[in-house]
Amino acid sequence: MDPSSSAAAGARAVRTTSQDRPAAKAMRRFPEMLRTTSRGWRTEMPARRTPRGRPTRLPCQPQLIVLLTGTARSRADFQASYDPAMTITGVDFVAVPTQDFDEAVRFYGEVLELPRRKQWGSMPGMEFQAGNLTIAIMDPTAFGQEFRRNGLPIAFQVPDVEAERERLRSHGVEFHGDILDSGVCHQAFFNDPDGNPLGLHHRYAPEQ
Repeated sequence: MDPSSSAAAGARAVRTTSQDRPAAKAMRRFPEMLRTTSRGWRTEMPARRTPRGRPTRLPCQPQLIVLLTGTARSRADFQASYDPAMTITGVDFVAVPTQDFDEAVRFYGEVLELPRRKQWGSMPGMEFQAGNLTIAIMDPTAFGQEFRRNGLPIAFQVPDVEAERERLRSHGVEFHGDILDSGVCHQAFFNDPDGNPLGLHHRYAPEQ
């Protein structure tokens, strides 16, 4: 049987809803890349022929298919098919560069009031905990790298953007413009002492 026709038949067998239409569109466009399993995930590409005529199979992890189709059947299905031995399991820390390590430690610890986790031995690196995210303040020149500010903000989740904005302003933090209301969340933007962009964020509309 022609592998592409088999994959296309499998793609047509998947039940779709209005939320799944991006996935269905992707499956119609790339039927040769998808193969349906009993769990409903496509876990490998169909057999292909090498120039010498031998069939090969290429791995296709479930999270790659989620990116391709733009949808997932359910969080439970994704977690059930998630293989921590083969995939990224989380984020250990996000690095924020500094040229003045002591001032950065003061700002993130005393002004933002983030709990300290640990320092990287005698090196200018300190970890702070912001809820479920660890932020590592580091002087990149001490690690053989060039200092460059981050380009996009880290958005700190807060219960009240206006109240936290006023608290930080009392510590001399300057904000860029007024509070932004997107229709689903409030945001306010500022910089740390090294010019790295940061933001306050609160979602007031329920997630869909």
